[in-house]
Amino acid sequence: MPQGLNKIFPNLIFICIYKDHMKEIDQKDLEQYPKLKGLDLETNDIEYLEKDLFKFNTELQYLHFGNNKISQIHPTIFDHLNKLEYLELQGNQCINKGNTGRSGVLELIKEVKEKCLPEILFVFKQLQTLNETINNNFKSIKNQLNEKSLKISNLELKNENMINLMNKNIQVLSQI
Repeated sequence: MPQGLNKIFPNLIFICIYKDHMKEIDQKDLEQYPKLKGLDLETNDIEYLEKDLFKFNTELQYLHFGNNKISQIHPTIFDHLNKLEYLELQGNQCINKGNTGRSGVLELIKEVKEKCLPEILFVFKQLQTLNETINNNFKSIKNQLNEKSLKISNLELKNENMINLMNKNIQVLSQI
């Protein structure tokens, strides 16, 4: 990302870097452009979009990351971009779609959250699912054990009652 453009163009609102073989972009690259409304990084070699990439760019309305190599997008990256009206992610590894209009963009963001999780978050999500499955199985087994325990307790009570009855019968018989 070119540095120092904000000094020459302090009111810069749109950046387009096309076919530049850019491999990454981070928050430091964009924080100097708080008035940025559009960012077009089409046809580069970007592989991931980090969590706070647009932290200082809340005015963004247009994002174009088409034809990169993006395989990971942090699920909360777009959460504070309330003015975003155009999002293009066509031709990437984790998602191959674009959408316009706020509702279309929100729909696409939902899909991004499902398909483009960073590996660690993907593993974490899998672990959460596994944990839920284990907890549900544990609860089921616990309920089954509780039911069996109640049956055993009832049998023990019946057995104790029979022993008491037999002891009373023996006492009565011994008195005769």
